Amino acid sequence: MFENSIKNRKIEHLQIFKDENVQFAKSAGFENFQLLHNSLPELNFDDIDLSQVFLEYTLSMPFIISAITGGMESGKRLNLILSEIANKHKVGFALGSMRPCFENQMAIKSFSIVKHTAFDIPVIGNLGGQQLLDYSINQIEDVIKEVGVDALAIHLNPLQEVLQPGGDKKFVGIRDKIIEIAEVLSKPIIVKEVGFGLPIKNILDLSKHGIKWFDIAGAGGTSWAKIEKYRNRSEIDFHVAQEYDEFGIPTAELLEKATEIGFVNIIASGGINCGLDFAKAIGLGAMLCGSAGKILKEFNAGGSKAVEKLLDIYYQTLKVAIFITGCENLDKFRKTNIIERC
Repeated sequence: MFENSIKNRKIEHLQIFKDENVQFAKSAGFENFQLLHNSLPELNFDDIDLSQVFLEYTLSMPFIISAITGGMESGKRLNLILSEIANKHKVGFALGSMRPCFENQMAIKSFSIVKHTAFDIPVIGNLGGQQLLDYSINQIEDVIKEVGVDALAIHLNPLQEVLQPGGDKKFVGIRDKIIEIAEVLSKPIIVKEVGFGLPIKNILDLSKHGIKWFDIAGAGGTSWAKIEKYRNRSEIDFHVAQEYDEFGIPTAELLEKATEIGFVNIIASGGINCGLDFAKAIGLGAMLCGSAGKILKEFNAGGSKAVEKLLDIYYQTLKVAIFITGCENLDKFRKTNIIERC
């Protein structure tokens, strides 16, 4: 029988991901877009630079290993391994929810130790919107400083919570708290979904209050409805969760609209399952891309070497995409009309 403690919940999430098919059946939608080939690029391939400045660090490419887990011994080990890989390849790294840090002082170590391995890249903290209501801004600021993160991602997951055994079902006041904390926190805020897609209306609303970074986390990768389905002991709750197996806005569809806003920075995650998905997402205007499920899948299958191989493939595929479209750099690749619906 599953227990609903935060520690056990995280262990169960990782085990279910490993044992069950929890991927969306529908795709993230990148197959509906194609790069526009230029047979006269007038470029030297070796001169193309994919570096991206993010949170005052220079990344080798616009990529983040997205939030996976934390707060228990197995999570600590996974974070250390993946953060070391991220530092080696100079990509960003995001921690799982830091909620355990507020309930168990010992949990802080499993998060803060990451900065010892990821010392040359940005590390993003992570906290659920509901926890903003549970803790004071001073408490949140203290944990951010103790863990040593460079930004705080606030994840919004109402569907996951309402389907989750023991989930938080009270969402009144979260919007106002996000706005309040964004005004006073010493670190930048990134508002994100967890895989169902962050609607344009929410991005427009929060951007009016000074928030500039949004991770749309669309459908196409891991379905958290499927993961929570397998945690439900009640037959009715299992079937209700199953009704939402494929719920969500596909990442590419959402990205196309989000980048049209123009005055916000969009991180694309959710179903970035190959190098060409990565390249197309950047071509559609994403400032960075993130992946958690694909990274974890490769790690479970082949360990560190498999993750490093995947990052090399992503890097080289994006570089080829910039070359064959005749763009000199990432900025031109994003802003030139080099990708269209097919």
